[in-house]
Amino acid sequence: MGTVLAPDRAILLLPPAGLALESTADLAALAPEQLTLRAEYRAPKVAARPPRLSRSILSKVIGERQALLVGDALSDQRFSGQESVVLEQLHSVLCAPLWDDEHVTGLIYADRLSPLNPLNEEDLQLLTLLAHLAAVRLRESAAEAALAEQRRLEEELERAAQIQRQLLPEGPLVLGRLYAVGQNEQSLSVGGDYFDAFSCSDGRALLALGDVAGKGMSAALLMAQLQAMLRALGETGMELTTMAAQLNAAMHRSTRGRRFVTLFLGCIEPESGALHYVNAGHNPPLLLRASGELEALRTGGLMLGAFPRLAFERGETQLGPGDTLLIYSDGLSEAGAYQGEDMFGEERIEALLRRVAGETPEAIVAAMVAAARDFCAPLPPDDDLTVLVARLG
Repeated sequence: MGTVLAPDRAILLLPPAGLALESTADLAALAPEQLTLRAEYRAPKVAARPPRLSRSILSKVIGERQALLVGDALSDQRFSGQESVVLEQLHSVLCAPLWDDEHVTGLIYADRLSPLNPLNEEDLQLLTLLAHLAAVRLRESAAEAALAEQRRLEEELERAAQIQRQLLPEGPLVLGRLYAVGQNEQSLSVGGDYFDAFSCSDGRALLALGDVAGKGMSAALLMAQLQAMLRALGETGMELTTMAAQLNAAMHRSTRGRRFVTLFLGCIEPESGALHYVNAGHNPPLLLRASGELEALRTGGLMLGAFPRLAFERGETQLGPGDTLLIYSDGLSEAGAYQGEDMFGEERIEALLRRVAGETPEAIVAAMVAAARDFCAPLPPDDDLTVLVARLG
């Protein structure tokens, strides 16, 4: 600009990040130092000192949203009494707004201190063009920065998703006569559903499926905490009701009662088929016996994390050869709930389980996930979806 306009001074002023100057009220709400000087030109003859700019000129340009030429500021009654005009001995001044759609996103200011060669209308047109080009470039830079930030966040989410996937079982659990396999489908890159199936030091199998309220990174972090605690407590041989109480206390400490977790815990003796369980506010798992009888596992207590101390009741049942246990999150039962009044529901789950009961556990899991997807189509499922199937051979 110094070469094109040959001003004594030229300055690019931008407001604080994220603020558009839509009116003089916006400018009046800012202290002068809050208008950030982002670029400055000085002619060699001009002393290097902090510039004093006419606030009245800046306010007029913002308020009227058009460029301004002041041919002789010292004699112009609108500005001649301004302290900055007098102290700086300003003669000719140009000021043009940077437009971004409907908002002023900054200002370009230029002046000449000598009255011998004042800025003119041709200079005003040129400065207006430069201001438009600057506004376009600033908008492009902001878009590029936003895109780069989006890519960075996506990369972080993908790394978090990889870590989260590593917390889930790598494959089915095969322990004596027991076979268990699960699948987790997240509605976002990271989610709050969790399942696990592992053998304890006493030879029993521990099955777990939980659902942290909410989605995204905060739910995923809480899920990771739950997984770590459950793995540690599972190795102690602790009674399930005590384990659930300790998990509840930990979740409440972490969230201060603002988040909660529904959780089903089941402990199976793989040879006898004895099943002890605690259902902490979770969807009741379905136990379909080889005879066709269907049992819902409801015994337990309230969801984890809502209260600092909770007591839980232990449920007991017996698995026989060919019996199938289906544990699932509400992403299955409530599939489609956000798309309309209807949702997949427990009746459809029960009917589907009966239809595919003769299939392998992997096939049953796949059928449940596919049914939820088909029910929500053409949109994807609107919540995390997790299914865990266990069968006694």
